Amino acid sequence: MLQCQYSESAWTGKQPDCYEPDLSSLPKLPLTPSWLKELNVGLNCLYILVIITVTLSVIATLVLLFSSGFYVDRMLANSAMKPVIIAWLINAALILVTVFLFRIQKKNRDHYDIKYDDLALNFTKSMPLNKWVYSGMIIPTTTMGFMELTPSVWRQRGMADKFGRTFFDWDHIKLTVYDYSTTRFKKWLKVCRRVNFVIFPLFGWSYILQMINEDVFLPPYILLFVLQTLLLFSGRFIYAGENQVKLYEYNRHTGQVSKFDPSGNQLWSYPFSEFNMYVRYEPSDYGPTKRSRSCVPYMIHRYSPHWKVEDIINFYPPWTTHADRQSTKELIDTLIAFMNVKLPLPQCLALQACRHLDSTTQALETPEAGSTIDFLSMSDKEYKDMLFQIWKARQGTY
Repeated sequence: MLQCQYSESAWTGKQPDCYEPDLSSLPKLPLTPSWLKELNVGLNCLYILVIITVTLSVIATLVLLFSSGFYVDRMLANSAMKPVIIAWLINAALILVTVFLFRIQKKNRDHYDIKYDDLALNFTKSMPLNKWVYSGMIIPTTTMGFMELTPSVWRQRGMADKFGRTFFDWDHIKLTVYDYSTTRFKKWLKVCRRVNFVIFPLFGWSYILQMINEDVFLPPYILLFVLQTLLLFSGRFIYAGENQVKLYEYNRHTGQVSKFDPSGNQLWSYPFSEFNMYVRYEPSDYGPTKRSRSCVPYMIHRYSPHWKVEDIINFYPPWTTHADRQSTKELIDTLIAFMNVKLPLPQCLALQACRHLDSTTQALETPEAGSTIDFLSMSDKEYKDMLFQIWKARQGTY
């Protein structure tokens, strides 16, 4: 009765007989040419050099403009004019060289992408403790705190963010993860907007005082002030019209995990039980204790011919709050609980309205048991207090 709505391939929490991949049986890929590796290193150095030189050139140009009051004759007479022009010519040459080398690199992409000989041997063998074992299939239900939802936000806009973008579509059947693509122009606008949040409060007042107290050419100052003000409030324009791109899909009823390309076409679909979970720990030298670290989970299909980029699911954005072991474990446990049809659905805001439609949840969580949490009836403070209590209770299991 419990399995009536699930397919035969639905995952029941059973571990495979051979959990570890046989690395020796996987065919070897051709070695990456040494010149391509050197090109990759050289390009990374060029990117850093271009960023530094362009940043310094922009700063020098702004100093020149403001010190000359935007008068052309003063700028031409300024001794810094010639070095600034030379700097921009050097920038143009560096950018042209970078574009040329990038096209060579792109043409030979298959040779230097992350692949079996790099990832499987260097990553999984050199860091065996990063392997995440599916232990103890009685997984407690969780609140999916990494989605950063609160009852008031959910009642207002559901799973959409403040710009109307939906990164997760979740019901009792599927969890679908999306990202958003946009134009290069809007990508540059996003960068400018972030920079402007720092520059405008720090330096905006200085050229306003310059307009009031000194002899300057006003139109550029007024234009800059208007443009910076518009950038501060341009969020909805920048994020409007972005294309939603499907990344991954976890199907509870079929037990399948699917990945999609940028065009929305399915790259592959494999059973959830055929994936190994790894967590890359990245220690930090900052902070008083120097013990803080970031945790990035990966799911890798262990039976793929080669472990390439397309065989990997990495939990970078929109999974935004797995910076510590606790939230990382919460994320992984929630995926396991969601995919295991012998367990009830995780308890969270996103699933509250549809948990009763899942046959396992309906059978194991009867109304008389009183184990269901009504998130939507809580205030935001009650919700956060409850999350904190759950977090404290889970600390002992980590």
